[in-house]
Amino acid sequence: MDISKSKFIDKFFMNKIILTVLNLMILSACEISSEASEADIVFTGGAVYRVTDTDPWATAVAIKKNRITYVGHDAGVISSIGPNTNVIKLNGKCFCLGFKMPMCILWIQG
Repeated sequence: MDISKSKFIDKFFMNKIILTVLNLMILSACEISSEASEADIVFTGGAVYRVTDTDPWATAVAIKKNRITYVGHDAGVISSIGPNTNVIKLNGKCFCLGFKMPMCILWIQG
């Protein structure tokens, strides 16, 4: 076997080993928790307009740590309900999703 070919093979396998070790490190850093999908607040049974062309109306919203984690139908939000989830039944009322943007308006009077 040629020396340059041997170096190439050694370098190839060393790169594979390094990539494998890096992938294992990344995977070991991931945390899987059964609590991850539990929402803080769930709204069900409402009318939620989600501004989409297909299926613009939903009936349920889940919120965790002040972030919207689910907008869809009641059947899909059941997996987000845990023992500590506050479930609010909207009884057909409209739920409007809103986003606040900090704004500073300078008024100049002359």
